[in-house]
Amino acid sequence: MKQEALKSLFKIKRKPLLIILAVLLAITLWNPFQLTPMQSVLFATFMFAVGSWATGALDRTLTSVLLLISFLIFGNTKPLSILGFVWSDVLLLIAFSSLLSVALGKNIWLRSVLSRFVLKTTRKKVVFYAMPYLLGIALIFLIPQAFARVVLLAGLYGALMRKDDALSEARYAVFFHIYMAVTVTYMMFIGGDIVLNYSLATFVSEAVDVTLDGFTWLKMMGVPTLVLSALMIVLVNVLLKKELPADPVSLFALEPEKEARSVTAAETKKDALGLVVMVLIVLFWATEGWHGIAGWMPALGGVILLFLLGRLHVSDLSAINPKFLIFLMAAFNIGQVLRNSGVMAAIMEQLKTLIPDGGSFLFLPALILITMLLHLFIGSVVATLSVVIPLLLPLAILAGVSPYETALIFYMTGNLHFLLPFHQANMMIGAGRGELQERHMLRYGIVMTVAIFLIIFGLYRPWWSLISP
Repeated sequence: MKQEALKSLFKIKRKPLLIILAVLLAITLWNPFQLTPMQSVLFATFMFAVGSWATGALDRTLTSVLLLISFLIFGNTKPLSILGFVWSDVLLLIAFSSLLSVALGKNIWLRSVLSRFVLKTTRKKVVFYAMPYLLGIALIFLIPQAFARVVLLAGLYGALMRKDDALSEARYAVFFHIYMAVTVTYMMFIGGDIVLNYSLATFVSEAVDVTLDGFTWLKMMGVPTLVLSALMIVLVNVLLKKELPADPVSLFALEPEKEARSVTAAETKKDALGLVVMVLIVLFWATEGWHGIAGWMPALGGVILLFLLGRLHVSDLSAINPKFLIFLMAAFNIGQVLRNSGVMAAIMEQLKTLIPDGGSFLFLPALILITMLLHLFIGSVVATLSVVIPLLLPLAILAGVSPYETALIFYMTGNLHFLLPFHQANMMIGAGRGELQERHMLRYGIVMTVAIFLIIFGLYRPWWSLISP
């Protein structure tokens, strides 16, 4: 078993690897961003990782380790800042939420209820595909952390899916639909993602002394995001038409009557107490704004109680995949390392030459394009916004564009446009958990490269014109 794991780790796809190396050599010799030798090595390693993650030229874990080594040597960032992600709030929340989703999936009573619920939704395809979006909206008020929300929602659906190899493509496609539902719906409310959305509000207030409050956010984003949700259901169904199941019920092992009989025979006080523990955790999450306790803390407490109650076992720790954590550590560090090393500033300096005059009709599209390009390099949406808001938002204000509109345009561009897992935190979690495929993201991202302009100028800006005084 260990030998097979080692073979997988060092498996090489020669053709993609040679192509990536050739392209990197050409870029390094050209040096379009005028990087120093140290910056060039760092940038080349970063681009190699992007190419390898996209093509599978090297194992994803090995690629992530090589990238982390490059960060530690050339990144001009304290090692503790890089390795500290292991005990960060984000990683702890993801890890403990993964264990909670395992416990929920094993709960007999809950499986019975969910089987009945999903069975009803699968009878009509429209209802089946709309339900993750409706749940995505409803759960915002119970689970303010988008990471925990998407892990639990995907975990609940996944617990009911058939595990047949013949259905693997359908499972990946449905999971992509679920992850997209959470990613789109949290755009409706400022509290939809307490990390990303509040970061945007902070960056805006620091850059131009303007407050992006909850009411303004809802007024500008609520209605058009509802429309966008419907459009995204259609888009994903078109893009993944071959993979998505023609009859959704065929993907699920739904036996509510059998589950109900199992509840009567096997449900114990421990099982009921397990549900009480989950309810308490959700209550802590829902009221985090009041008590200020970080989301991972009640999750950890709940995990400990579930182990003591026998609802989780040592074997369930496999849900926390070390390879997944290494990948997350590398991906989440890209933004700060590129910024600290000066690579991001050098790239930004060259991209600023692409910005036309503020009075040109190409001004806003150019800002969107620059945000898109920076996001492809940086990966993290938060890190991208931390760069573009202070640099580009003042330019937009001087050109007469509303600071609210400009900031939200940057936000939507970063959140909705992604090609690979490391470009979108939710997708990164899904890929790490083995629930998403990179090729689906790439297919979506290529279309979204054009569609993002249609969404902004065809949906959101007309709405903003309609509600403006």
